Amino acid sequence: MASNNFTYNAGSFQLANGALHLLTDNIAVLLVTPGYFLSNTIETLADANAVSEFETFEITTASVVGYARQLVLGRSMVRVSDAGNSNGYVYLRADNVAFVALNIGNTVGGAVLFKDTGNNATSVPVGFYYMAPTPTNGGDFGLRWANTVSGGVLKLI
Repeated sequence: MASNNFTYNAGSFQLANGALHLLTDNIAVLLVTPGYFLSNTIETLADANAVSEFETFEITTASVVGYARQLVLGRSMVRVSDAGNSNGYVYLRADNVAFVALNIGNTVGGAVLFKDTGNNATSVPVGFYYMAPTPTNGGDFGLRWANTVSGGVLKLI
């Protein structure tokens, strides 16, 4: 189950100023090697402004035949009350994502949710999801988002 480990500052900023629309923009997910998460501190990683800043860690068709970035579909916003004194929180819910038939060749160490503009230099990272290193083996790689108690795809407030 993929829980959001950190939210990128650029994604938070665009969401706050209305430049990022989680329900209508092209929102996609890409896979990165374990080296990405190990390359720096969470604070430094969260400062990335564009996918181009970490594309060297992305699993690509050159390293894994069959790889392709995936769109995140079935998105909706959900409010969850906590039955306490607060009003609970809001999260992004979406369909699980499948990366199909990833040939042998690399190891998945995380996923990045991002606003896909079609250009790595302008595509804004939104959230990072760490996962235990998993070698690609010719099979499918499924990304199951966290449940409502854990904040879904992206916990907003």
